[in-house]
Formats: sequence, C-alpha cells, structure tokens
Amino acid sequence: MLIYDTRTLNHLAAALAPRIAEHLAARPRAGEGSPEDLLSEAASAAILGLMPATLGSWRARGHGPAYIRLGTKRRAPIRYKRGVILAYRDRGAVTPGGR
Repeated sequence: MLIYDTRTLNHLAAALAPRIAEHLAARPRAGEGSPEDLLSEAASAAILGLMPATLGSWRARGHGPAYIRLGTKRRAPIRYKRGVILAYRDRGAVTPGGR
C-alpha cells in the first residue's frame, strides 16, 4: 500500500487539475453538437441513463430508438444519431397538469 504525505498529494493535485479540467471541457454534453452526429452505444446509453446492454436488448426485441449499423456484418458497430437519442429521451417528458 502506498502512503503519500499531504505535500506530495497537493503537488499531484495541482499538476493534474489542468489536465482533468481540459479533459472534462472536451467531453461532449447531451445537448451539444449536431443532431446528425453519430454517437456510440455507450454515449447514447449515458444520455438516456441506461446501461449499453439495455439498448442491445431493446434492439433485439425491436424496441428503442432508431439506430445505424456501420457495415453488413452482424457484429458491425452500432451508432445512434444524437437528435434521435435526444428526441427519444424527451418524449418521456411530462408536463404537470397537462393532458
């Protein structure tokens, strides 16, 4: 087990903070980008608050948001358009008192 003193930890934190901030700033957020951007299964699941396996299960059952298979093989990567994922997420929005 490694044990660091406070001075060493503060030095490490100061050195890593700018890199972490840069990394977080570069990450796409749910509402950013073009509706035509293609998202991975993991990114799409994160926006919907699901596990990626849930999207796979839904695809197998013919449910869930529309997707694109990048290739003809069964194991080809799956992508979702950002606009489709955001619309799918927002269709569950409820307006209190609305009908």
